[in-house]
Amino acid sequence: MANEQPPVTVTPVEVAVPVETMGDGETKVVVYQHSNIFYWWPVWFFGFLFAGLTYFGSYHMAIVPDGTLALRGARVTDKKGEDLGVRDILVLAKDKKHLTYKDQAGIEHATQPSIYVSRYRSLGTIFLFILLIVIFITNITLRGQWSVIVLVVLSSLVVIFWLAGYWEIIFERLGNLSIYVNLGGYVMIALVVFALWLVTYFFFDRQIYVVFAPGNVRLRLELGAGEIIYSTFGMVVQKKKSDLFRHSVLGFGSGDLIIRFPKGDHPIELHNILNINRVLKRIENMSNVNRPTNNPAASTSNAPRA
Repeated sequence: MANEQPPVTVTPVEVAVPVETMGDGETKVVVYQHSNIFYWWPVWFFGFLFAGLTYFGSYHMAIVPDGTLALRGARVTDKKGEDLGVRDILVLAKDKKHLTYKDQAGIEHATQPSIYVSRYRSLGTIFLFILLIVIFITNITLRGQWSVIVLVVLSSLVVIFWLAGYWEIIFERLGNLSIYVNLGGYVMIALVVFALWLVTYFFFDRQIYVVFAPGNVRLRLELGAGEIIYSTFGMVVQKKKSDLFRHSVLGFGSGDLIIRFPKGDHPIELHNILNINRVLKRIENMSNVNRPTNNPAASTSNAPRA
């Protein structure tokens, strides 16, 4: 069960020494907000993986008209009458022709099978389910108890279907589901999603950030907007309840951050912070290391004399 992270109160700091001499404590913590496209990494990852499996499988797709028969062990001769031996062939229906193309000289040729496709129809089915699951997880938020409820319901359905013997029927039906994606389909989808992922992660997401420093916090919450500076006096930084599927499964420990200010201002939320527990720990450590300490000796020396 995902619980809210205990809030971290950032204490205002009076710096009495140069920043470079603060020991091992960090002088600032930069936190970047990420868009939901970060969680789309399974689409481009499995797209490239299945593209590789399709290419090295060395199978090609033949586009043929309706009524075509696949025959095994047929004796074949070429146009010159030369015996090519016994082959497995495709026989088109009467009055049907192969797809053709014209070369530069205008001569018509039959289109040869050149499109790579995997012989395993399960690859296309798996890729489709990965795409649908990512779309669902990145658009439906299930925080805290809802994540647990959905997980319990899904686990219960798995057990019930297994006891009732439904899984054999389902897998048999899915086995009859033929979803083929050719090499170009995998590569195109993976390349587009990967390019968007790279540009978003390394450029656009870097434009929305919060910089925690001793005594102040700087925020830029919109692309192209200026920075807003707040005092850290009484500021509270807290992690929201996690979405189990989005933050833990796809985000490897990401989460959403809430910044609350003491003057009753509307709290600021930062979404999809990577390694959020580590980020909170760094903010807490910076606050503790740079927190001013009382100096009893100084207090005694400054006390009035009798």
